[in-house]
Amino acid sequence: MGHPPAPPDTRSTRPKVDADQLWSGGVATAIVAGLVALVGVLVWRWLFSVPILVSTPRPLFFFRWIVGLATMSYTRGSSSRSRGI
Repeated sequence: MGHPPAPPDTRSTRPKVDADQLWSGGVATAIVAGLVALVGVLVWRWLFSVPILVSTPRPLFFFRWIVGLATMSYTRGSSSRSRGI
């Protein structure tokens, strides 16, 4: 018969995000990932004599892969949204 209890104040219980720390962590992660990729390429080229990053560009092959991946991600995303997942 009285009023229902008020919901707790969610503003005080939410953690605060430090944008500077978030961005610096993202940049550091990108740098480390790039260095790991570089070391991997160098190891495969020098140790195993595998021709990685050889200058034989095939732009249509690359373009088809990008379009295929984009189409697949779009169709999977739109089908999951239509099912309510």
